[in-house]
Amino acid sequence: MIELIGHLGALLLAFSSAPQLYKTFVTKEISGLSLPMLLLWAFGCLFMGIYVLYTTQQAPLLINYSLNTTLVFLNIVLYFLYKK
Repeated sequence: MIELIGHLGALLLAFSSAPQLYKTFVTKEISGLSLPMLLLWAFGCLFMGIYVLYTTQQAPLLINYSLNTTLVFLNIVLYFLYKK
């Protein structure tokens, strides 16, 4: 049961940036996004994912950091794509 809770939490955290990604894609508006915050978030997730991969290899954490890193980098791509 605790594993299920861990996986559910990891998925929810991993997809936490999906609504922003969707909103940015649909509206093509980035005025509410901060590039420094996105970069810190992306590299923080990337580095933590690498750390977890080489230390504990806990699946929920790997899922969280992998998906979160991907979605945040997609937000960064949209930031530059829609920047005026």
